Formats: sequence, structure tokens, C-alpha cells
Amino acid sequence: IVIAQLEAMTNFYPDLQIEKYVVMPNHIHLLILIDSENSNSANLSVPSLISTLKRFVNREIGFNVWQRSYHDHVIRNVRDYGEIWQYIDENPFRWESDCYY
Repeated sequence: IVIAQLEAMTNFYPDLQIEKYVVMPNHIHLLILIDSENSNSANLSVPSLISTLKRFVNREIGFNVWQRSYHDHVIRNVRDYGEIWQYIDENPFRWESDCYY
């Protein structure tokens, strides 16, 4: 359901790219790129995207599955981008050590 909603969002917002993601059993990681300089979508922001994702997933499932807040991080340079990319890649392998496993 989450993947389908992410795909729908990228189709709806042409200025949005989801560069990398992983859906874990109890959370997700997203690497989002918003082309704000060429954006025709005035309300396109990380908070609005996350809110939309949560709302549509909840509607599809029939109840609230999300926590109230989320953690975001603005990527400042190529090194930071690579570290986040690697973290998303490796996160599924750390699932067994998660306290909610």
C-alpha cells in the first residue's frame, strides 16, 4: 500500500522524485528530491508530502498506522547523500537487531 501511494504521488507531482526508499515492518525511509526551482506545485513540501502519504495509506488500510511525527534531514552535500543512500540500503539487514523485531 505504501509503495503504491508513493508511486501515485510521483505521478501526481512531476517535480517530485523519490530517489530511494525502503519499507520496513514498522517504518519507512525515503530519499526525496523536490525540484523547487522548476516546481509548478506551490504547496509541494516535505511536510505536505508526508501528510498526504499518511492520509492516503490510512484511508486505504482503514485505520491509522502512523506515529504523529517523523524525522527529516536536509542533505547538504554529496557525502551526506551517499551516507543516507547507504543507510537506506543497509537498514533491512539491521532489522533483526531492532527493538521492535
